[in-house]
Amino acid sequence: MPVITLDRFHMQQLCTNAMQELRVRARREALKADVEAREQHRHRNKRNLSKRKSGKKDPRGRKPNRANEAYVPQRLPNGDTRCELLARSRYLLMVSQEKWTESQKIRGEILFELYPDIKTAYSLVHSLRGYL
Repeated sequence: MPVITLDRFHMQQLCTNAMQELRVRARREALKADVEAREQHRHRNKRNLSKRKSGKKDPRGRKPNRANEAYVPQRLPNGDTRCELLARSRYLLMVSQEKWTESQKIRGEILFELYPDIKTAYSLVHSLRGYL
């Protein structure tokens, strides 16, 4: 009969990996949403360009929509996009809150506000560090 050994370090590693999987899954969803928003922006620009009057000569009218208007993603209060937030939060999820820098504290607050499941996983992993 095989002997199963559970030790503190492997349990922590398994829990941390599960938490990181939540972060990665959320990041993939954010990337898909970003790609979709870019496509909608591109289609909206094409539609607006086709609706413009072709022979308009009056310069006092509305500013024309450019065909190549840049897409500007939604920014969070710290200046990151959702994808950047999830990518840059990898290290802060690995260490305890006492060791976070000021920018990591701000990033952590935003991350936990937007993704409560990651906050729950972080608190469980952090509580395991103390008990094991």
